[in-house]
Amino acid sequence: MFSSWEAGDLNNYSIIAKSYISLDNLYWGSFSKIVNFPNKSEYLQRLRNRLVTLLKKEFETKSGDQIFLREDWIHCEKQSQNQHELLEYMGDWSLVKPAIVPNAFLATQWNILDDQEIKIPEINHLPFHVADINTVVDNMINEFFKVRNNG
Repeated sequence: MFSSWEAGDLNNYSIIAKSYISLDNLYWGSFSKIVNFPNKSEYLQRLRNRLVTLLKKEFETKSGDQIFLREDWIHCEKQSQNQHELLEYMGDWSLVKPAIVPNAFLATQWNILDDQEIKIPEINHLPFHVADINTVVDNMINEFFKVRNNG
């Protein structure tokens, strides 16, 4: 999946959506079986390192500049209506408990909220206002391979 990202197949998505799509594909594929392996932490560390590397390239950042605004994470100029609806559908599981999976919610549901919904304190403060690459990666991997796995 990461090679598709690098090849530009996900260029029509925001940076956090690219992360979400990649992790979702891994979740539904054979990779999700690693959570039952005794050495699962090694695989999750490799996944983390790969995702951090891709995000640094996306943000064109050096090692010191890794904190970005929410708007930077969700910004997308080219997303079509069909792609938007597909992403919303892929992440509908995050609607059940968005406080537990805020990054998945941000990646897939944030753009469908109207101005009134965004101003609700529980929603407005739910996903981060600023976040660094490492924190987002750690949280997204946790949301997919621990929280989502355990319902």
